[in-house]
Amino acid sequence: MPGWRESAPLVLRTLLWAGICLSVKPSTAANPPSRPVAIDGGLISGEMLSSGVAAFKGIPYAAPPVGGLRWRAPQPVAAWKGVKKADHFGPACMQNPLKPGSFYQLEFYRQTEPISEDCLFLNVWVPPATAKEAAPVLLWIHGGGFVEGSGSLPSFDGENLARKGAIVVTINYRLGIFGFLAHPELTQEASYKASGNYGLLDQRAALQWVQHNIQKFGGDAGNVTIFGQSAGAMSILAHAASPLSAGLYSKAIMQSGAFLPMPPLPVAEQTGINFMKAIGSSSLEQLRAKSAEELQKAATTASKLTTNVSRFFPIVDGYFLPTDVLTTFQQGKQNPVAFMTGSTADEGTTIIPAVTDEEYKKSVQTRFGEKAGEYLKLYPAATDAQAWRAEVDNLRDTMAAASLRLAELMAEKGMNSYIYYFDRRPPGRDDGHYGAFHSSDLVYVFNNLGSVDRPWTDADRKLAAIMSSYWVNFAKYGNPNGDALPRWPAFDGKLAGTTLELGDEVRPNSIPDRARLEEISKQGLSLAF
Repeated sequence: MPGWRESAPLVLRTLLWAGICLSVKPSTAANPPSRPVAIDGGLISGEMLSSGVAAFKGIPYAAPPVGGLRWRAPQPVAAWKGVKKADHFGPACMQNPLKPGSFYQLEFYRQTEPISEDCLFLNVWVPPATAKEAAPVLLWIHGGGFVEGSGSLPSFDGENLARKGAIVVTINYRLGIFGFLAHPELTQEASYKASGNYGLLDQRAALQWVQHNIQKFGGDAGNVTIFGQSAGAMSILAHAASPLSAGLYSKAIMQSGAFLPMPPLPVAEQTGINFMKAIGSSSLEQLRAKSAEELQKAATTASKLTTNVSRFFPIVDGYFLPTDVLTTFQQGKQNPVAFMTGSTADEGTTIIPAVTDEEYKKSVQTRFGEKAGEYLKLYPAATDAQAWRAEVDNLRDTMAAASLRLAELMAEKGMNSYIYYFDRRPPGRDDGHYGAFHSSDLVYVFNNLGSVDRPWTDADRKLAAIMSSYWVNFAKYGNPNGDALPRWPAFDGKLAGTTLELGDEVRPNSIPDRARLEEISKQGLSLAF
């Protein structure tokens, strides 16, 4: 599939560079553990928070993927003696620290995290004891373009969601070249005769860990919801399309995701061959002997917006993904799980770089060829400012259309979906320019406004309480609705009135423009769904 990389739309390649307690029904959590817990590998102890939530941090869920285990599927943890204190987070996976003062560094990465190739850790927050029944589980897959991020960022702290009755699990998974390198030698040495997608296999290993261990924390292994944003949302779609993840979870929440095109294994293997030559290695053995720091430096570059630009992403490997995700859904072969999905109103404002009108029109011509004129009718531009806004609007519509398409495909299988559209502008930091930017919904979902330095208002706190309640209710029952919450209608095949607006008001609405979404889909004016 020559030219795959060039065929991906500019805005989506840019995206990859960049991933009150209201009406929640009574908690069904069992007693949080008050003594060491026996899990795969040995005994661990956590800490009891003042809220009554029990927290366990830095639990290893797979063996360190270093040395001979670099670029192999995750392996079981080695047993340890005594009681391991699970009272601090494990290191984040290999990545470049964001530029100090950059938008997302200030928003989410104010605290510097240790970084290591030995990074396969997860964290668990257990609700206070209120009932004897097992608690539902929410497993979070972070975003960051498959090249940055971690499960231990302050905004992803699970305490406030756990207080509403769900066990929350956050995870790390291998990123960039460590998570997604494919190469013929790697393919040959693997028992399943494929390579790449190690980061997705890590996520699957974390789901298997939940199946084996979560009952020890009072959790229900039969009621697991995976949720993720950006690259995490694309991971959600990948798990829904993968037969290897079948039965490991029952519900899914996709936040700001899309059906991205993925290269097939031979194309990814050639990228791996080229990288090996560029770094001066003639064998896999030599490549494994290089330090993690050297590989990280060679595999990433910087752009105007981020220090983490990578060429290594999920692929159609024939093992974890037998075919591309969209085709799997179109054929109705996805795993039969309930979905909640949505996007923000200004997805591109923080991740689309400045572009001139001339650059914009050349890019459109390259991407859409003879259809470029039709595209420019929908997203016209006569100035540089209008060109940037057109790219921003297209990314907004691409994400919204992906949610709509997902809901339509699920409806074809007779399954309910719930669609949201987040348009609340977080206050401060030039909110008029950035608006409801990509990732702005995260601190509301986790009800962690205090993790970000903004002048939050009562309206923000109320919205965070509502959204976190919706998410926990969906994890419990497959339906986000609850007493005293604004009604969220299930998608019925028609967009009007079946999208929930989450903003200054919380109400059923019919945004964004269904006609435009249908037109860009019908005319093939998006390469992402």
